[in-house]
Amino acid sequence: MPLGQTEGVLLTVGTALVGATTYFFKKKQTLPFKLAHFAAWPVLGTGIILTCMPSHDQMADTLRQSGLADERKQAIASGAAADQLAAIQKVAGDSRPFKPSL
Repeated sequence: MPLGQTEGVLLTVGTALVGATTYFFKKKQTLPFKLAHFAAWPVLGTGIILTCMPSHDQMADTLRQSGLADERKQAIASGAAADQLAAIQKVAGDSRPFKPSL
């Protein structure tokens, strides 16, 4: 699976932040350690997930080949998603904005 630019940047920055976390921990510098530790895991985790996760096109091809997804099922799923989105927009449009009572 080829590594895209986004995944490469996230993995590089995440790895650098993990290295900075280790460095600042050994130097007993608590504030830089906390900042690096706070940023390292979401960045590195996102990079790992994006690298390992197949793309939408790959998943669609796999489902078509296995027979689990055909044009009829995709149309039903698209219609259901559109109906759900319309229902959410209707509820959001009907609601009043939140006004905290003092």
